[in-house]
Amino acid sequence: MSARRNFEWPELLTADGRGIAFGGDYNPDQWSEDIWDDDIRLMRQAGVNTVALAIFSWDRIQPTEDRWDFGWLDRIIDKLGNAGIVVDLASATATAPLWLYESHPEVLPRDKYGHPVNAGSRQSWSPTSPVFKEYALTLCRKLAERYGTNPYVTAWHMGNEYGWNNREDYSDNALEAFRAWCRRKYGTIDALNQAWGTTFWGQEMNGFDEVLIPRFMGADSMVNPGQKLDFMANLDQSWIGVDVTEVFSEACGRPVVVVNDADAAGLAEVQFGAAKGQDGLVIATTLGTGIGTALIYNGVLIPNTELGHIILSAKHLDAEKYASSAIRENEELSYKKWAKRLTKYYGLMEKYFNPDLFTVGGGVSRQSEKFLPYVDIKTPIVPAKLRNQAGIVGAAYYASTKQQ
Repeated sequence: MSARRNFEWPELLTADGRGIAFGGDYNPDQWSEDIWDDDIRLMRQAGVNTVALAIFSWDRIQPTEDRWDFGWLDRIIDKLGNAGIVVDLASATATAPLWLYESHPEVLPRDKYGHPVNAGSRQSWSPTSPVFKEYALTLCRKLAERYGTNPYVTAWHMGNEYGWNNREDYSDNALEAFRAWCRRKYGTIDALNQAWGTTFWGQEMNGFDEVLIPRFMGADSMVNPGQKLDFMANLDQSWIGVDVTEVFSEACGRPVVVVNDADAAGLAEVQFGAAKGQDGLVIATTLGTGIGTALIYNGVLIPNTELGHIILSAKHLDAEKYASSAIRENEELSYKKWAKRLTKYYGLMEKYFNPDLFTVGGGVSRQSEKFLPYVDIKTPIVPAKLRNQAGIVGAAYYASTKQQ
């Protein structure tokens, strides 16, 4: 791995710079400036001492390609700092401005059918686009030059929910990046052919320039599973084999425990929530941008299952792209129609695992009465109780079990 600077905990605006950072995202640019003082007054009453700022503010910072506006950002950082609140300043790259997409439509990701993914959501850009990288780096340099020595800016917020809208990109830029990644991982084309089993259906390749990404090949076509797994797990080669627990423990100067977020939420529900006291196999699911899963048998976690990606049918090769809460919203499905899709998903899980209980978490679980009664399966299925607190509660519980 490349050399890293030692991690340092951001300082607070206390006498010794120490304390527990307490706060959250703050988007003052989305509101009238005349309420900023009242916002800060309420923050101080609540004990807030840290805010993440400018996460979605690229278009406010750079309204056009040749015009920059830091005035509003200067003012709010000063107001916060004078009130004893430090700033975790974002790169602002989570949402690019519309002028960038209009000027350079090539930065848009492509879906597996070859269609451009329209702008308007967060991360509506291809992560392998050299044009996007050029503009994003210019923005980051501007922010660093202006605020790098600002005493109220004590941390940099480098990303917000990676993979929200561009986790899969089938553009030509992604193809070239995937070919380079495969070359680094396998070394020789013979090793890649063996790993993917390419003698089946005439897929054997003579060189890395023949490597393809799993684009759509027809309604009845099945993607090579080795190709699909490598494309989905497009992890930088430098992280393969790395003990992240050891890396983060060393960087933070204290013991660190690593757990999958869905596993943490599932543990919380079994220990303290909707599945407390349940014997046998509990499958805790989280419906959100994707589908998270945790398998817990008699209180023991079976980690890293990632069952949101199971194949439902030849047409639906990734369950979460068919049945997640985000898909319901994007396709404007009624809760009853969505429940039919959930029935297919949970029904297949029921067939595979014969669980004793399903729990359903995520923000949409607050509306469980609108869809759970229409999920037609035999296994009991109930809404999670801890909801958005499940992840942090489960992570704390899991860490406590590892330090005993």
